[in-house]
Amino acid sequence: MKTVPCLILSAALMAAGCCSTSVRHARPAASSVSHGTSPTHFWFDYPYQPSPGKRYWTAVGKTWIEQYENGHYSRFQVVGRTTVAGTPGTLVVKITGDPRQTWTGNEGNFQAFIPDRGSPKMQFYYRNKTGGQWQPWRPLAEMQGVE
Repeated sequence: MKTVPCLILSAALMAAGCCSTSVRHARPAASSVSHGTSPTHFWFDYPYQPSPGKRYWTAVGKTWIEQYENGHYSRFQVVGRTTVAGTPGTLVVKITGDPRQTWTGNEGNFQAFIPDRGSPKMQFYYRNKTGGQWQPWRPLAEMQGVE
């Protein structure tokens, strides 16, 4: 079970002040109402570059930490709630992480969708903003170990 290492990482990140940065970007329309059904931890297999392997996601307050198997991590700010492909869930935007390691920037142009616990399909989605326009949501992986 990966919960304990992720909690230790999360506590260390919070102690280092990693959870104090606020997002300074225009946010897309999404409800900020939380229904308490968002997972707190999950993982999925990522077979692509950069760094193929498992991605461990852990909720820490109003943020999510994505940890790579090689130790790198990114932080995502909760934007609110939305529905993707008929599934309600949490909308997050990437705010920190080494772009050389993640191949995505931290300027608010990369979003992810985390479906609510118990959804019929636990599909992780993402999208990019290109030329000022959000691209369609794209499925990335089936979430595993959802807690």
